[in-house]
Amino acid sequence: MQDHTADLARGLVEAGHSVEVITARHPAGIREAEVDGARRHHVDAPSDDFAGPDWRERSYATFTCLHTREPFDVVHSEGSSALELVRRGVHRT
Repeated sequence: MQDHTADLARGLVEAGHSVEVITARHPAGIREAEVDGARRHHVDAPSDDFAGPDWRERSYATFTCLHTREPFDVVHSEGSSALELVRRGVHRT
């Protein structure tokens, strides 16, 4: 995860917000962890191709599961990480 996103997550937590981060596969295989008050969800997909079908499908499935439990107010993405969300029109709803 890029430093600026980690800083953003930390700042939002410090301001009292609930923060969920959907991020790349963890090298140690960790699926979920709390870091600085933000909940990180590591997607089991190759992290070298955020436009690839494995990442798109699995990150979208993770987003959908989390969004169903507690709808997101804001979605922030680095590069093509949220390409599938845009492709499916999530930003319009």
